[in-house]
Amino acid sequence: MVYLAFLAPEYQWCEDLRSKYFIILFSLVLVAVSITGVDAATDQGLEWGVVTPLTYNMDMLIQVNASAVYDWLDPVNESIYLNITNAPSIPEVIDEWADVPGPIVYGHWANGSSLGLSWIFNQAIDVIVPVGNFSLLTALAEDLTEVGPNAAEPEVFIDNFFQWGCRYSIDLAPERWDVDITFYKRTGLMVNYSVEAWDDSTGEYLGNISVVCDREAPEVYTLIQTDVPDPFRYWMGVDENPGAYEIHLVRGSEYILLERGFWNSTWDMIAPPLEGLGWGTHTFRATFYDASGLSASNVAQRILGPPPLAVFLIASLGGGGIIALVLVIYVKTRR
Repeated sequence: MVYLAFLAPEYQWCEDLRSKYFIILFSLVLVAVSITGVDAATDQGLEWGVVTPLTYNMDMLIQVNASAVYDWLDPVNESIYLNITNAPSIPEVIDEWADVPGPIVYGHWANGSSLGLSWIFNQAIDVIVPVGNFSLLTALAEDLTEVGPNAAEPEVFIDNFFQWGCRYSIDLAPERWDVDITFYKRTGLMVNYSVEAWDDSTGEYLGNISVVCDREAPEVYTLIQTDVPDPFRYWMGVDENPGAYEIHLVRGSEYILLERGFWNSTWDMIAPPLEGLGWGTHTFRATFYDASGLSASNVAQRILGPPPLAVFLIASLGGGGIIALVLVIYVKTRR
């Protein structure tokens, strides 16, 4: 499944450079797209977070240590795109990771040429995980004694409110590949795949492979209404791969989480939650994440005052109190 991330010797089968990279690539990559699945969840709460067919773009980067003793891989910095043509039904009950079904995937370079050997991509690895029950996926992953040929037991290294991912190593003696995979919980698609390669016999760093859905952090804007006493109204996040957001109330050096969730489009407007806050000036920090985890923050203030009726009542009561006080003084003076 997704942890069968690399059939170690296979990339040596290919004489064509791009085909060789595809053998590497089949373990690497899908970019997240915010599309919600339509199939009903299984008895274990699992469902697909995307509907197919689906096409999307990503970036592939291979960097090589130029001083390495022997050739590792040739450098690459290219855009690619993948097509998922079918997401199969999920069994009602899954007891082991091998039971998690995989999609049909076809890969292309940016110029439209095929990445080649798609049958290996589809048979060797699943790059989408079902959403809805990541506790179950964690248990299934941690029950694995090994990821695949020459690969060690995986470790779930990230499980926050919008990402889930695993880490493991592949022994290609004398090389060792340290692998990190991250998925976007909204869709279940892989959004980050990174490999660091080392020569264990010398301790030499050989290079790295990185495939991500996004290399640029979101942009965050504020919506200001200038003709009112309290001008700030909303934040807007802009990104090709929107992910999640958090809003904190700032009190000195303390940041109090008020709200978190997913943003669905490049122009979603997010307002700070005001319920339960007293009158006065309040400072908020909004953090927008894209699907790959890059983030940007913006700080803004809201001025909260009493509603008009409360102002009227206070003014009325205050005026009445002054009139009553004047009458008491006048009566006492007359006596």
